[in-house]
This record gives sequence, structure tokens and C-alpha cells, in this order.
Amino acid sequence: MHTVVCAASYAAKRLGIHSGMPSREAFTICPSLEFVPADQSKYIWTSEQIFDLLKGYGLPLNYASIDEFQLNLSGYSDKNAVSLGKEIKTQIYANFNITASVGIAKNWL
Repeated sequence: MHTVVCAASYAAKRLGIHSGMPSREAFTICPSLEFVPADQSKYIWTSEQIFDLLKGYGLPLNYASIDEFQLNLSGYSDKNAVSLGKEIKTQIYANFNITASVGIAKNWL
């Protein structure tokens, strides 16, 4: 059976392991690597719940992928956008016990 890395932790990424890498290659880099079985239904449910949380901010929202969302903050100053980003990270952790990364840019790209 051919398996690949679906997602890598920050620690694994620092070693050069990345999404899409064959698991055999990942084990060569890190023999103590642990694979966690995927629970797709749980990931989809959590993604939908986070999307609903973000909808609550009343801003234009784009569902980019199962773990990536984009909010339009065009009316926000840089300082307020950073504050909102921190609030969103806090809310995601408080509600789902998972960490999130927030990126802020002038456009969708």
C-alpha cells in the first residue's frame, strides 16, 4: 500500500517532512515518526464548526479548504486586523482545543 503524509507537525516540518511526501521517505528522515490515523468525518465537522464561528463576525468569508478560511478585513486598520486575528485564534482554541495560525495580507493571494 502506498501512503503519504497528509499533514506534518511543525517539528516534522523542521526536519524536512511535508504533506504529500511518501511515508517511506518520511520514516527515513525520522525513524521515530508517528502516524496518527485520519478521522475525516471529525475533520469535516470541525472545519464546518470553525466556519460557523467565523461567520459570526459578519465579514465576507471564503472557505479556501478544510483547514483554511479567508476573511475580508478591508475596512480594518492593520492594528485592528491583528487584534481580530488574535481573537480568532483564542476563540478557536477555546472552542475546539486546537491551535490556529492567522495570516494577514492586503489581498487574497
